[in-house]
Amino acid sequence: MVRIYEQNLSALHYDIWCKIGTFALNLLGTLLLKVIMMDSTASSSKGIIEAYFRPKKWEYIADKTIYDFMGIRLYKSIMPLSGMTEKRTYLTLPDLQLYERKTRSYELRHWLGIVGTLLIALILPHSYTVFDYCVVLFLTLVFNVYPIALQRHNRIRIYRIINTLKNKSA
Repeated sequence: MVRIYEQNLSALHYDIWCKIGTFALNLLGTLLLKVIMMDSTASSSKGIIEAYFRPKKWEYIADKTIYDFMGIRLYKSIMPLSGMTEKRTYLTLPDLQLYERKTRSYELRHWLGIVGTLLIALILPHSYTVFDYCVVLFLTLVFNVYPIALQRHNRIRIYRIINTLKNKSA
């Protein structure tokens, strides 16, 4: 009798977490679309992608970014370099544009990491506790949200330099 109750309880927890996961993914997708659609000039799919990656007004506070207030510079100083063994200086416009495209790729990888980890945690049948799911969620956010913020911070800095270079050449 106790074993049947435990199996039903595990099935109930699994069902609840699947519903929470579905809700969270729908919410994330909706928020992402709203952020993308903030720019009304995005008429095509390329325009939508450009609008998402372009820095937003709410990311700036005076001459700083919101990421500065999140402690992104401290995070950047202690984060592992992910295979990058040397710091490179980007001085030319094509180099800066290439680096800007790399930041998009890195950001997208971390978004896919968040979605993938949450999907795997919710879809595969497990007998995890609520605490286990909270730990997975916490680690997923720690290892993905700050890298996403770092890429957005770097992109803002790159756009400032690109605009400065374009203004000097004009």
